[in-house]
Amino acid sequence: MSFLTVLKIAAHSARYGLATLGVFGAVTGPAYATGDRTLELQENHNGRMMISTAINGQNALALIDTGATIPLIDLSYLGAEVQSLNDLPQANVLGVGGAREYPLTFLSELAIGSDRWSNVKVAVNSENRTPVTQPILPMNLFQDRVVDFDFVNRKLHLYNSRPRHVTDAMRSKLQYEMINGLLFIDISINGVSGKALIDTGADVTFATKSFSRAANGRVDEDETKRIRGSDLTASAAEIHMFRDFQVGKSKIARVHLPVIDTQLFRSLGVEHDLCLVIGMDFLQYFRLQIDREKQEISFVRAPPARASHIQRGNPAMSLRSIRRR
Repeated sequence: MSFLTVLKIAAHSARYGLATLGVFGAVTGPAYATGDRTLELQENHNGRMMISTAINGQNALALIDTGATIPLIDLSYLGAEVQSLNDLPQANVLGVGGAREYPLTFLSELAIGSDRWSNVKVAVNSENRTPVTQPILPMNLFQDRVVDFDFVNRKLHLYNSRPRHVTDAMRSKLQYEMINGLLFIDISINGVSGKALIDTGADVTFATKSFSRAANGRVDEDETKRIRGSDLTASAAEIHMFRDFQVGKSKIARVHLPVIDTQLFRSLGVEHDLCLVIGMDFLQYFRLQIDREKQEISFVRAPPARASHIQRGNPAMSLRSIRRR
């Protein structure tokens, strides 16, 4: 059996971290949990928001990723279940740095709080493949109506009612579409409309070169020099300047974004659209409520006093720079 799958891999520079890989596939295996749940988000040493899990009985911090459709775990969690990676079927994986193959197998047990899964299909990472150091779990593991990422308060809420009200906050509600299991919304750069992949596994928001050309982006030579010689070099990354970047009611003026050529959107079948990835440098300032019954995403922005502790990622994506339309 051969199929393309979408995962996450991070490429780092001194200031910009890009993470994007996708897998076409579905997570199987029933979850055993009922009622509303709230899970704690913990910031790891790299500043990523992680969640406590148990993988085959081993405790681990994992990333809940809206930009992945199959779990990626390290070989060390499998133990005697896998004798040789060479005996496993392979999945072709495409990321910003090129294509790679990952072995596929089934994980006996996975637990997050009161949620339990068994016999879960996973992609297997090993030291000689990528520098991924933590398990990556797709959001679609959870079957609740609403997946509510409360980044400001470091909580993940799961429930089956309408998205919760947040006092004194600005709410911007957008329809999303599912493309090969991934969430896309409509956005604009410099007034030019395009599609954006919502990606809680990406450190930094970035655009394609075709989008930058259409939006008349300009290369920032100084910032581009900063990332030369990093892992982004293979992707020919540049930093481009834009007049504004708008998501729903939120607009950022004078934004600098990494711009790269990537096969990701071609593999997703949207190569003729103007596309970008929205990463955590933007998402961290919002409560991201994903209502799967209505296929809507609410970007809920808390007052500055409640979100002032958040400082990471692209400085252009700061709370001060985000304005209501």
